[in-house]
Amino acid sequence: IQASQDEELARLLQEQEHKRTKAEIDQDKLRMIELQDEQLAIVMQEQEKLRLKKAKQKHQAKTETKRQVSAESLPLGASANTLNQ
Repeated sequence: IQASQDEELARLLQEQEHKRTKAEIDQDKLRMIELQDEQLAIVMQEQEKLRLKKAKQKHQAKTETKRQVSAESLPLGASANTLNQ
């Protein structure tokens, strides 16, 4: 009887150790996933900033081109301000 109780106790202790080890591994995996999520969020924010910067530059270039075309179409010596008066 004592031997079977010892075997049962040993089995239960092994199960507990296995569960504890698995829980620690799961926590490590969760921390790794959270770190990856943070890094991904940073990369996505940087990409969004670059996209917005590029769009702003494109808009400014387009506005400058329109201004130049408008200035070129005015008679010599005239400016957009003098024509609007």
